[in-house]
Amino acid sequence: MALKSLTNAQIVELTAELLAPGGKRRKALEAVRGAEGPLGQLERAYDGMIAAQPPPNTALAKLVTEMTSLDARHDACVRALLYRLDGEIVIAETDEARVSLGLLRDALFPTGAAIVQRSYVEEAGEGKLREARVTPAMRRTLAKLKFLDGRTGEELFALLQSSARALGEGEVKRAALGAEGQLVLKSGAARNQWIRVVNSVAAYLAAEGIDEEPILGAIRAAEAAAERGASSDTDPGVTPAPGGDTPAS
Repeated sequence: MALKSLTNAQIVELTAELLAPGGKRRKALEAVRGAEGPLGQLERAYDGMIAAQPPPNTALAKLVTEMTSLDARHDACVRALLYRLDGEIVIAETDEARVSLGLLRDALFPTGAAIVQRSYVEEAGEGKLREARVTPAMRRTLAKLKFLDGRTGEELFALLQSSARALGEGEVKRAALGAEGQLVLKSGAARNQWIRVVNSVAAYLAAEGIDEEPILGAIRAAEAAAERGASSDTDPGVTPAPGGDTPAS
């Protein structure tokens, strides 16, 4: 699942519902041993999201929305390609095929899934480096990978790259806004903190042997619905520069 696929508005609404005094989800969390810690983390993450929101109906608000969408699409492409290649490597019938697929995976993602934790600037820069690493032969291999929705690995690679380029262009726009543009980074940092908190709460519940559905069920349902469309568009939201080329999940 990818919590990054949720919009800022969804994050705020879902967290408010979870934290609502007297609400069924809060009561379920309060019944957990040591609930004070997770509750405090969620409340602070919620406050951080509220504090980081840009003024409505402004160029800054539009840029925050665009960058958030681009980042989610970039990360969805990373996960789709990385996990598919991992599976292909596991079932490869020859050493030659395993080595070839491993080289392709490493050319695409030298640090594995860690790239989704990088800043917008780093994701954009990595796109440029990736473009140079992936050879024509590797692209032909990607073209052979078919996904259930009909797209090929080569098409997802193109979407990944255009998303990275567009993130770079968005970062240029952010820098041009000066001090006001820092709110884009603050918004991204607040989102990433919220994601870390939700993952931490989920891990805590799992360790305690508690079903997370009564507490995180609404978040998981929204996450699944959002994720289905995270990598479906071909237009990454910001016009990419021909041949061209900042928070995490």
